[in-house]
Amino acid sequence: MTEKTSTLLQRVGPHEEWTVELTWFGEERQGPGKLVIRPTDPTNHPQAGLSHTVLREVDFTKALEEMRDADEFVLKIGPSINWDTIGSELVELSAAGVSDEYLARLSQAYCATGGEKPLHYLAGITDKTPAAIKNHLWQATRKGLLIRSPGRRGGQLTEKTAELLERVRESRGVLDAKSVSVSVKRRRNT
Repeated sequence: MTEKTSTLLQRVGPHEEWTVELTWFGEERQGPGKLVIRPTDPTNHPQAGLSHTVLREVDFTKALEEMRDADEFVLKIGPSINWDTIGSELVELSAAGVSDEYLARLSQAYCATGGEKPLHYLAGITDKTPAAIKNHLWQATRKGLLIRSPGRRGGQLTEKTAELLERVRESRGVLDAKSVSVSVKRRRNT
């Protein structure tokens, strides 16, 4: 069973050039357990960088009020993961072959799953074996869609994955630019 998680987004900066992601875990109604600040447009980083003035704009009080007013927490990691339909979406995508879109959505679900045995959970909702899911995640890693740490659960979506998922959403006409949130990690070139 996955832990209940809720993520709230705020836009800060003079031109809303920064997106703040506040995440609560479990039933906690105090401050967030995780705070991520990133450029709203991942391809256009603000020239001045992140300043203390921008940091002061993060409205913890408003965020906490919104969390306390919510009837239930909803897991929102990446562009619109709907846990009621993600399994059937992945089955449908994989029926056409192991495409980049399928690998990106699988990676997104894998990163959002949390909890124990994510491979078994994903296998259960996609009617695949854990070995098949592991192989598909390996392919996603090889294609630069997922960053994984050997021996650890979970991973990070890459900018390539974020861009691919955004293009898919735009092509389907379901992208709401104000609600897109994909946590990405850049690889360092050494």
